[in-house]
Amino acid sequence: RILKERYTAFEKSRATTQIILYLLVLALIAFTVASFLIIRAQLIKNKKYSLNIQKLNEELSLTNQELLVANEEINSNIEEISSTNEELKVTNEELTKTKLIIERLNSTLQSRLAAIMDHTVDLVSFCDKDKKILYLNNAGREMLGFSAKQSITEDNTQHYFSKEIFNYDVEEVNIEIRKKGFWKGESNIKTASGVVIPVSQVIMEHKNQDGTTEFYSTIIRDMSEIKNAEQELREREHRYKLLFENNPQPMWLYDINTSKIIEVNNAAVIKYGYSKKEFLNMNIHKINPPFQNERTEILNKLHLNGYEHLAEGWQHI
Repeated sequence: RILKERYTAFEKSRATTQIILYLLVLALIAFTVASFLIIRAQLIKNKKYSLNIQKLNEELSLTNQELLVANEEINSNIEEISSTNEELKVTNEELTKTKLIIERLNSTLQSRLAAIMDHTVDLVSFCDKDKKILYLNNAGREMLGFSAKQSITEDNTQHYFSKEIFNYDVEEVNIEIRKKGFWKGESNIKTASGVVIPVSQVIMEHKNQDGTTEFYSTIIRDMSEIKNAEQELREREHRYKLLFENNPQPMWLYDINTSKIIEVNNAAVIKYGYSKKEFLNMNIHKINPPFQNERTEILNKLHLNGYEHLAEGWQHI
């Protein structure tokens, strides 16, 4: 009985131990499975990390290559810039030399131009957009009656080109200057002493880059001698005309090339019985007998060659 009880107790203890062992095995298996899953998950995670790291390394490698290429391009650009800087430096030096040459030429040209303007017989002047005189050459000073040292910078051109003596409408002249950039014509100017002089004049407008007026220039030539000569010629022509028309002797003029009568006086009209209109529509052979025509042609040729001959004993019809 005691043995049976002990055996029963042993069996219970054994069963309990087996259950505990089973539980321990199950726990171990669960732990192993859990560890495996954890390790597997970690491995997968590590693999993803490895792939990401590999991808990052590849991208970094590509980026490094791109940076190397970019660095080479930058170095190439730096070399080109350096080369360009050298070329620009050389070009700048050449431009500086060219500028100096141009400045010297401009200085020489300006001095020569000033010398020409100071020694020309024509008035040369510059004035600002408000018509204030900026420059007047020696001939201009002499023409307007200024001394060589007298200041003219405060004078206005309107003092010498008033509407009373200027032959043109001033506003029309200004419109033409704005339209064409210049005006030319014959007008009059008044000297400092009030004397009016007939002149031939050119006015030019000089503009800034923005198109506004910077200053005006003018060249004026004294036409007094020419106008006086023209007047004297007109007076001589008038006197000759009176002498020709009022002469009591018959007179006419004819063209020695065509023998056509080009002018006749009243005495010839009365003497020959032709009207003035009839005279002007005929040639010299009309009033010459036929035997004198050859003589007339010979005399015409002599006159054409510069010979002067006074023929006598003419007969007219």
